[in-house]
Amino acid sequence: MSPTEEIRVSALGKGYSECFQPVSEFYRHRGESADLVVNGVLMHANHLLITDFLKKQLRFRGFVISDYQGIDFITTPEHSDYLLSIKLGILAGIDMVMIPFNYTEFIDGLTLLVQNGTIPMSRVDDAVRRILRVKFTTGLFENPYADTSLVGELGKQKHRDLAREAVRKSLVLLKNGKPGDRP
Repeated sequence: MSPTEEIRVSALGKGYSECFQPVSEFYRHRGESADLVVNGVLMHANHLLITDFLKKQLRFRGFVISDYQGIDFITTPEHSDYLLSIKLGILAGIDMVMIPFNYTEFIDGLTLLVQNGTIPMSRVDDAVRRILRVKFTTGLFENPYADTSLVGELGKQKHRDLAREAVRKSLVLLKNGKPGDRP
């Protein structure tokens, strides 16, 4: 990490770590990337934020999941250089990639990139370790099936009201514009 990147991550950490503390406690087993661009880098390919900041600085021990077809959008046009997308996404720190259709292409591409040394096996081991840690911690291997006795509780009005309240309290309005533009 360059000194400039360290300063950016450090400055980012001051505001974000306080802000995300309650959220990270609530979602401690979960990480998400979004089609967000930070300092000109798509989040799905952002090693600085996913690995250096989230995993190392914040000591996130869960696993990072891509968006649905998220790595396809790393290149423009989408999916135009899939090997590059796989490489950038995995090396950025994505642990689980959501691939709905072309999973065999992903498996073949990832296998090739590991075999030729582009993606180190240690990166794959880290992803597997993170995923298995969460599965063991949550008891998924001991109790792999959902408790269906609570199905009648799903979608109740009190739960919908609580979800709406959470959205109202946490909603953030973002505005497109040039730096310094006033809302």
